[in-house]
Amino acid sequence: MTLSYLFILFILYSVIGWLCEVVYVLITQRKFVNRGILRGPVCPIFGFGALIIVFCLEPFKSNIIFLFVMAVIVSAVLEYITSWILEMIFAAKWWDYTNSKFSLNGRISLLNSVIIGVLGTLCILFVQPAFEYVLNLFPEESLNVIAFILALILFVDIVLTLRTLVHFSARLTDFKILIRAAKKAPDKFEWFDREDLPGSIARLRHLQKTDTTGIYKQFEQLLDTFVKPPSGVPRLLMAFPGLKLSREVPDYELLKDAHLTDLRQVLQAPSAPADTETERTVPAQKKEKKQTAERTIIKPKIYEYVWIFAAAGYIGLIVETLWMYITTGEFYSRIGFMHIWVKPIYGAGGVLMTMLLLPQQKRRDLFIFVYGVVIGGAFEYLCSVIQQLMFNSVSWEYHDTPLNLHGRTNLFFSFCWGFLALLWIRFAFPGFMHLIRKIPPKISKILAIIFAVLLVSDAAYTAAVVRRWSERRDGIAAKTAVGRFFDEYYPNEKMERLYSNMKFLDKSDPEHQGPEPAKSDADSGAPAGQPEPLN
Repeated sequence: MTLSYLFILFILYSVIGWLCEVVYVLITQRKFVNRGILRGPVCPIFGFGALIIVFCLEPFKSNIIFLFVMAVIVSAVLEYITSWILEMIFAAKWWDYTNSKFSLNGRISLLNSVIIGVLGTLCILFVQPAFEYVLNLFPEESLNVIAFILALILFVDIVLTLRTLVHFSARLTDFKILIRAAKKAPDKFEWFDREDLPGSIARLRHLQKTDTTGIYKQFEQLLDTFVKPPSGVPRLLMAFPGLKLSREVPDYELLKDAHLTDLRQVLQAPSAPADTETERTVPAQKKEKKQTAERTIIKPKIYEYVWIFAAAGYIGLIVETLWMYITTGEFYSRIGFMHIWVKPIYGAGGVLMTMLLLPQQKRRDLFIFVYGVVIGGAFEYLCSVIQQLMFNSVSWEYHDTPLNLHGRTNLFFSFCWGFLALLWIRFAFPGFMHLIRKIPPKISKILAIIFAVLLVSDAAYTAAVVRRWSERRDGIAAKTAVGRFFDEYYPNEKMERLYSNMKFLDKSDPEHQGPEPAKSDADSGAPAGQPEPLN
């Protein structure tokens, strides 16, 4: 049983657990709630629990009573440990059974453990055999691709959820500041009525007219920040209504209610009729906020795209080198240019993703990911075609992989492009631009021009060397001094070591439209399709 096989089982059981939670809430509360901590339809605790129960209790399936008792015990222990770990990490209890009968420290309850024990018994007797039957129908390579795609999606979901939790923690800090500001106000919290939020905002704006200390203005700004929930926070609060903080936060329930209510409309609502001055300033405030938001969008200047190309190309080179080491156990040369250590396909891909996705950065993460999948797959296909037309060679071919398109790209690596696009736009790009703009603009521009000239020069030099390599393989003798120089300093053995993944196509086949499967060279000493490792 491979790791991919186990991971797909984990996902399947996580989805089943999520469905059970959703159906339970749908029956008891008559509404749909995403009951998972993640955004996707998965509950990882059920996935881990099911795998532990299935593989640890498999030997006891002949005795149903004993199997059920052990399933109850295992599920209870797992739920208790998970609750404790989450509380230690996030300083919060994500569920609480204190009001349930026969509960232990509010972390587990007898009723819940019995229900999970029943489900675990059913999994061993019926569900697991059905899953095994279905998964055994797929080839191992297909399971590997499916598992990787699911792992990629799960990783993105985990990253986004962790970002939400970090923002929520920061929001708790802001709320403490808000409460302290309220206590400094002359009338404390007398203007605020949680049952009359529009009136509270109107009274706060009215108090600002006679305020000479600026406390009320500061308080409104804090309140404005506080009532705008970070993406995903309301969903988590609805999914875990029993969420309790381990550390003391004043009026936490008020914060919780605010995130579950659309208070942004309250803040933008006009105040009392007599407050005409405030009413007139509301559109101006909205316009100012909109202009401020627009100014925060980082738009690279032309010369800054050179640094984006360099960073993406260098990181891509490192990632691809490490990928080859992980998958083959050997280091192989993955260079793109002869002298500058960047991979041009990743550099150009980074520039293309930035230009096309940056205007869409306010869209949802799923849109960015899907858009990146489409752009990356099309770009990889186009680069393969251009290389074949220029040098009659290819540097990658996917004929032997599932869901490929003419061997030039496949769904697996298209998903990788989408994942990298999401990470770049959401996380890496803002920090990278902040770092680049610490360099004085004039110096940055001069350095970018110099580096661009070196890049173009090295690209032209590399193209000439590879072109001569192609001619030499076809038996064409060098006719110029430059060609003879290339023959002397860049013989076939050296080029095959530097560009270990490049394969030349057979010109005798006029109908050949895509890259052919890799073949071994007689002098390489490497198995078919396998590049020769670096010495």
